Amino acid sequence: MGGIHYALSKEVSSGLIRGIKLGSSDITLSHLFYADDVVITTDWNSRDIDNIIRVLYVFYLASGLRINIHKSNIYGIEVSNDEISSLASRTGCASVFFPFTYLGLPIGANMNLTSRGRLTLIKAVLGSLGIYYLSIFKALESILNTLESLRSRFFWGGSQDSKNMAWVKWSHVLPSFDKGGLNISSLKAFNLALLQKIVGTYYLLHSKDIIPLNSFRFKVGCGTRIRFWKDIWIGDSPLLTRYNRLYRLDKDKDCLIIDRIVDGHWNWNWSRDDIEKPLIDSKLLPSILSSTSWDNILPRKVNIFLWRLYLDRLPHRLNLSSRGIDIPTISCSSCNGNVESAYHIFFACDLAKDVLSLVRKWCDLSSPSFASYIWRYRNSIIFCPQPMKKGDLFDNICASSFSWLSHRGQMSSNWIEWLKNPLLLAGS
Repeated sequence: MGGIHYALSKEVSSGLIRGIKLGSSDITLSHLFYADDVVITTDWNSRDIDNIIRVLYVFYLASGLRINIHKSNIYGIEVSNDEISSLASRTGCASVFFPFTYLGLPIGANMNLTSRGRLTLIKAVLGSLGIYYLSIFKALESILNTLESLRSRFFWGGSQDSKNMAWVKWSHVLPSFDKGGLNISSLKAFNLALLQKIVGTYYLLHSKDIIPLNSFRFKVGCGTRIRFWKDIWIGDSPLLTRYNRLYRLDKDKDCLIIDRIVDGHWNWNWSRDDIEKPLIDSKLLPSILSSTSWDNILPRKVNIFLWRLYLDRLPHRLNLSSRGIDIPTISCSSCNGNVESAYHIFFACDLAKDVLSLVRKWCDLSSPSFASYIWRYRNSIIFCPQPMKKGDLFDNICASSFSWLSHRGQMSSNWIEWLKNPLLLAGS
């Protein structure tokens, strides 16, 4: 990546690639790197595109790393699709039009994140932004509380300037599935685990000399036949029993002594997997009465919905009223006959009974995983000028269940066979 960065920067400074100006500033954006992806931006003209292709070719000649042009895409902003297709065919790239999906996010379309997307970003991004500082310093409680507040606000759909209602206490969202949470983990546990792994391990091994080289008691030769952790070669017991935490952090638990000595110095290969973090979380975070049921076949947003349903933390009318929110009525939006509670919506309402009856006849199951469609129908009645049709609910359930299983490789079948015998195909 460093070579491409240098080559593209050189072309921009020479005026061969223009890049794009950011607002009224003097900053020119020409390329971005994310993991192994490269995004190159410039004015829409054939000259710049030709120069970009030349840079990539020269980079290949110099490094031997070939850029697969046929797997690269060209996007145009405020450019006709014909122009995009024409330039794509000229360069050998694929032409892609807005909207499109990048890293699972819709670009150029409605980019409102679902609960699934917010949960993924909290785990992958917001939980890791401070990894450098958290691995060196013990963060103040006030700082951790502020960061947790930002994560909570983001999870519930808020922003920097607005805050949505939090339906589940954040300290109940953070714990593992076994503790009834969503397996996010707290930043405090992350901080302490990093300190134990990086700072603590380094200090113990090198400053306090836990296992110094001059402490060998038995002759082990060149160390090619004795296992460092599992054989008794120093003291009266294996090192894995005496230094179990360090043993669990080693990526190669069957390593030999020779693997751990390089040029007369200890050479370690510590794991960065979260081993300590769940243990710390189990002491710091509260536990809800039962564990979270998480089905990997179901989409993540459906699992989150069912988790909220189990905790009775959905924004139905009874919950809204109990939180002091002034609403015109607390009657069910589907039948207008009873108070709209979670039990009524999904089990007692005539709509829910009809839908569940059809599901039972079809696959002899009464699965709560389809409750999200009843909820979606309820929301469409309240918020949409053209609500969903009641008769489409069962069809949507059949289609979605087929899609869930097919996309996760749980079955290989066609749509007609699925409609005829869902249980047989789902179990195959």
